[in-house]
Amino acid sequence: MNRLPLSALCGLLLFALYVTPPVAHGTETRTVDAGGLELVVPADWKSEQPTSRLRAAQFRLGDADDEDNNAELAVFNFGASSVSANVQRWIGQYHEEGREAKLTSGDGTYGKYYLLELSGTYKKSIGPPIRQRTVDVPDSRSLNVILSVPQKGMYFLKLVGPDQYVASQADALRTSFGGSAEGEEEIELDN
Repeated sequence: MNRLPLSALCGLLLFALYVTPPVAHGTETRTVDAGGLELVVPADWKSEQPTSRLRAAQFRLGDADDEDNNAELAVFNFGASSVSANVQRWIGQYHEEGREAKLTSGDGTYGKYYLLELSGTYKKSIGPPIRQRTVDVPDSRSLNVILSVPQKGMYFLKLVGPDQYVASQADALRTSFGGSAEGEEEIELDN
């Protein structure tokens, strides 16, 4: 009978843990194509038809009929613009009063990423963006991600919805692109 040395068995176990995405206990995942970007998302994140031609993919999280327990994830893939310009644009989508913002960076499956977490009163766009019409949505949170994917370009992920619900999805969002809060470093924001 061939026996695997204990050190080899431990090594295989550690390798399996390393290559398996960290997800919540009992959470099933699926791999989806988001405009050329492969994401590993919880199975209950529903793919939707994008509401804009600018969106590479769109997902509904939670129960669409329960306004406190649902959110939208939009994935964009278009020309390169600076991290700073996108961060400032996203910050501007929240009213200054009561707004909280935190910017971090980390290394994930696709390389370096930036994640901007915002909370407060969100200025939700209604109608075409060119009209610049918004409606105020208090107690909101968004997780905004910038990924620079070699040979594919810039991807922007925006998860937005009720504060507590979006906060509960933060780890799953990071896992979707191979990120982890543990390895992130905070970046000071200019106010």
